[in-house]
Amino acid sequence: LVTLARRARKYFPEGSNREIMAELRPLFCPQDMSIFKAQGCMSMLLNRQEEGAFGYVAEMMGLWSWVTSYMDWDMMMLNVLSSLCKHTYISKGPEWESMTRDIFSRVLHIVDLPVGPSRIHIYDAREGSLPAGDGYPRFSLSVFVTKGSRTRVVHNVRKCAKLIVYLLPPGGGLAWQLLAKLMNSVESFMHPSNHGY
Repeated sequence: LVTLARRARKYFPEGSNREIMAELRPLFCPQDMSIFKAQGCMSMLLNRQEEGAFGYVAEMMGLWSWVTSYMDWDMMMLNVLSSLCKHTYISKGPEWESMTRDIFSRVLHIVDLPVGPSRIHIYDAREGSLPAGDGYPRFSLSVFVTKGSRTRVVHNVRKCAKLIVYLLPPGGGLAWQLLAKLMNSVESFMHPSNHGY
């Protein structure tokens, strides 16, 4: 069903995104677990190629900040935003540029570099959060995005990389400057003496 939903969305009639978001908005309640189901549905069903799809990006950026330190949440937001950026950057470049700093802040948070003497990471060893009694994450939505043996951490980093590439305008700009800063911040962690992180 997940594959069917992903493939069918490009055949949805014009205006379907408005209907989908109208149905899902009431479920985006930060005090209820339905927020994760709504996010999964939004990620699967939102037609990225529909005229006006960019209009939901600011709303999604606001939603993204509601939940922190939950890998599945980040994974879904990265899926939607990287796909929307791919399809709308040419026509909406300046609007994406205004969100670039926020996106790079989230990317740096997702990369989860150990800073200082602290060894606390936002994602635990099981690559999830909100664990249930048996140790597995509750409401794991990774079934929507993982394929084969790729871990969710690798998937998040790949989606971050795609989003960053889609944000890079030809000839330089803010995204290029922030990418250089990001590379400087992770460079020492990639050194072989640090086990390559």
